[in-house]
Amino acid sequence: MIKDVDGFKICKMIRDKGLNFPVIMLTAKIEDKDKIQGLTLGADDYITKPFNPLELIARVKSAYRRYTKYNEKSEENIIYINGLEIDQDKHICRLYETQIELTPMEFDILLYLAQKRGNVVSSEELFEKVWKEKYLENNNTVMVHIRRIREKLKENTKNPKFIKTVWGVGYKIENEEFIKLKNSIARKSVIKILLYSLGAIILFSVLIDGVYNDELADSLESVNRDIYYWCVANKIILLGITYLVIFAIIFIFCYQKYK
Repeated sequence: MIKDVDGFKICKMIRDKGLNFPVIMLTAKIEDKDKIQGLTLGADDYITKPFNPLELIARVKSAYRRYTKYNEKSEENIIYINGLEIDQDKHICRLYETQIELTPMEFDILLYLAQKRGNVVSSEELFEKVWKEKYLENNNTVMVHIRRIREKLKENTKNPKFIKTVWGVGYKIENEEFIKLKNSIARKSVIKILLYSLGAIILFSVLIDGVYNDELADSLESVNRDIYYWCVANKIILLGITYLVIFAIIFIFCYQKYK
């Protein structure tokens, strides 16, 4: 027992939090008003004491069966794409658990692209499916709505994560399998960058070691030694700049190839 909290309050707390799992009240309160109150607060069933254990088991199984059947149907109507969740029944879109406020038209566009994910959808097809009207040439309506959706999803305009533009054809949302493959390739490209960088660092170290000569420095007079140190420092700076340029070229190459 929880102090100062009865079953009715617990049931109300569960439903207020939006939790939809089954709740069966097992209580000694047998009056009709108590039963009505319990069911009104969100209980799926109300059993009074004394009770038959076999009946209780049967009611639990029944409640569980209804719950699983309902949720299987609900899950079928929710599309998940790499952190993007589109709930067709509730007309809600979430990105990483944060709800995105979309207009009805924007939601329908995103939903249709998600349903056709992996395939390219033309502007004409999108317009006729969503607006239910004949598409006319030079109609920028779809393009404007796509831009607004991308803004709300905080997409990178040059490299959008969800809605891709296939120039001259239309738009598409990539399927989950393709995204996983792309991420795998990206990870491999990072490994390549690290390996190339390691090789450049080793080369850089060898070159520096060859630039400075302890015996030569010790054999020189003070003035000449200062000049020697200055030359060595300049060579090291030059090699460092060369290394950074090489690293930048490798990084840009890998990024452009595997992005």
